Parts: sequence; structure tokens; C-alpha cells
Amino acid sequence: MTKEIEKTIDIRVTLISRILGFSTGMLAICIPLSAATKSGALIPVTLITAASAGSVMVWRDLNQKEQKSNSLSLQIEALEKRISDLETIITSNNFRD
Repeated sequence: MTKEIEKTIDIRVTLISRILGFSTGMLAICIPLSAATKSGALIPVTLITAASAGSVMVWRDLNQKEQKSNSLSLQIEALEKRISDLETIITSNNFRD
């Protein structure tokens, strides 16, 4: 289970670092562009907001998938226990009588 969590964290770090890397490059391009177009801080602020929102969505989406995976594994374990109990009941001598 620990390896799955580490793998999820590695994926998050990779995706968020890519998002921030691309947004840094775009920010370097859009600052002179916003001065030339006289749009002010609208383009850089929008870019920073979009990068932040993307990072939050990556983090939340992978958290939800991880929680669903954990709940599914708990349900599987419960079903396996129930099957084991049923097998015990069926193989007991009292049931065959």
C-alpha cells in the first residue's frame, strides 16, 4: 500500500512541476506581450490563476481516486471474509445433517 501512495505522490509532483514549468515559460512570454498590448496585468494574473487551479485539480482528482481505491479494497476484503465464513458453514458437519 505504501508503494501505491508513493507512486501517486510522484505522479502529482511530476504533473504539478510540468504545469508550473509551462506556466513559468508562458509568463516569461506574456509579460512583454502584455506591455506591448497595453492589457496590464490581466494576462499574467489569468495565467497564474489557471496554473494554480490546474495544480489544485490534479491534487484533488488523484486524492479522490486514491480514496475510491481504498474503499474498493476494503469492500473486497469484506466480501472475501464473508465467502470464507460461508465456506466454513457449508463444510461444517452440522450443515450436512
